[in-house]
Amino acid sequence: MGSRGGSLGMGLAGINDWSTELPFVDLMKQSRSWKDWDNSVEGFTVDEHGWVTELKTNQTAGTVFYTPPSTQAMPFTRVIVMYEGQGEIQYSWSASKVAAQSAPGRDVVNVGSGSNLLKIVSVDSSDYLRNIRIIPERYLDAYEAGEIFNPDFVASLTEFNTVRFMDWMKTNNDPESVWAERSLPEDRTWTAGGVPLEVMIQLANTLDANPWFNIPHLADETYITNFATMVKQQLADHLTVYVEHSNEVWNWGYEQAQYANTTGRARWGEVGNAFMQWHGMRTAQICDGFKLGPFTDETSRVKCVLGVQTGYHGLQNGAVECPLWVAEGNQPCYTHGIDYLGLTTYFSAGLIGPRSASSDPNHEPTLRAWFEESDGGLDKAFAQMSSGTELRTIEGLEDYQGVAVKTQQEMAYWSSYAEEFGLGLVAYEGGQHISANGLLMQDDQDFIDFHIAINRDPRITDIYRQVFQAWKNGGGELHVYFVDFSTPSKWGSWGALEYLMQESSPKWDAILEFNRNEPCWWLGCP
Repeated sequence: MGSRGGSLGMGLAGINDWSTELPFVDLMKQSRSWKDWDNSVEGFTVDEHGWVTELKTNQTAGTVFYTPPSTQAMPFTRVIVMYEGQGEIQYSWSASKVAAQSAPGRDVVNVGSGSNLLKIVSVDSSDYLRNIRIIPERYLDAYEAGEIFNPDFVASLTEFNTVRFMDWMKTNNDPESVWAERSLPEDRTWTAGGVPLEVMIQLANTLDANPWFNIPHLADETYITNFATMVKQQLADHLTVYVEHSNEVWNWGYEQAQYANTTGRARWGEVGNAFMQWHGMRTAQICDGFKLGPFTDETSRVKCVLGVQTGYHGLQNGAVECPLWVAEGNQPCYTHGIDYLGLTTYFSAGLIGPRSASSDPNHEPTLRAWFEESDGGLDKAFAQMSSGTELRTIEGLEDYQGVAVKTQQEMAYWSSYAEEFGLGLVAYEGGQHISANGLLMQDDQDFIDFHIAINRDPRITDIYRQVFQAWKNGGGELHVYFVDFSTPSKWGSWGALEYLMQESSPKWDAILEFNRNEPCWWLGCP
């Protein structure tokens, strides 16, 4: 079904009830943790898979299972709820039961925009409610045929070389450390612990796409071995597996970076780059765990990626060469089967405004003046992305020459560096990064509207073309886009498409065009 001959991969959006990705036919898998929305009685008694076995006095157990954005057309308005056991289920907020069409074990429920709540109000502890499935009527045939993936979701991804599961695995700030803690296919929901490995492998096989996995930063050696073993046993033999240690271990906003820093300094002393040396060591150990373990007879099927901070030249040295680990009697990290440095192609071109209160005081008013123009500043925004001419007076942007040139400059540095160590280059994420998320203008509606408008403008198609071409021409190999489906907001406009049933967008069109017209060019890619 898939198209591994394409040159682009796709990152998958996180699993939650408000996601517009809708990857599963059973919406219970994207539902929230139990909560008593009526009386706030805390603490639930559940079985090993998360089903409520009994309720306390005056307690109800509710879960929000679907929260479609009010700004988008809904792909379905009715679901079938099937369950086993005895008890009473009610539906609230945007959800309402169609009593005349329902029967014991099978409820017909209308759903609407906003939050849809399923609520257990009573349960027979000797035969408790369990195996509750929430199937959109649109996908009932697929469910009854044994499918677990939304067929519309599957159809949207069939052209991509690789799918990266970072958000599906809840990689950032992940507390998972031992194999017994991992999510299972039988679990009520996959929003808390991430999507089970078996399910991710099944999607890769269904799509005929290479999987990209992010190993938790706390994972012990048994976890790594068991993970690699399951991949070897269940992944289609012709598929390649990309393996990465956590995600952005250099990013102080994530627990994995803090842990790497604390653990690295505890091991090696007060060394400034201890966190990167520890990151390199763990990447090497994980790679050895795959290539010297279950994949010892097929090492070429495993591609190990060392993630680095693209814009911080030199920071990577500690992770690549890891001299403190070498001093303990080990070989440099890059010699442990690591194949690639993992970069990004993100760009913002200064359009996100001042990063903090100490930034150039002219940055914000310059952009606000653009907002007053008849087109809301979009002409200037695209001129800035194309050539960098519009913000040359802003501190830090004096020499900026546009998105394409900046990408070329980064690729020149990184291709030269990677060649020195016999490594290739892949993009673990990429695309626009035009969002003030976490920065000074994050909550400013004028900036939010400006950023969303840029993302929806047809001219961004050509900007993307330039970035992808610069990536290829600069020596890059696989490029994974971040992400497939996501509603734009103050947190960013990350989705190539805003929702599953959207047929096209300027960003999506550029992605498909490049993926189709530029088949993978690197050695070993089918």
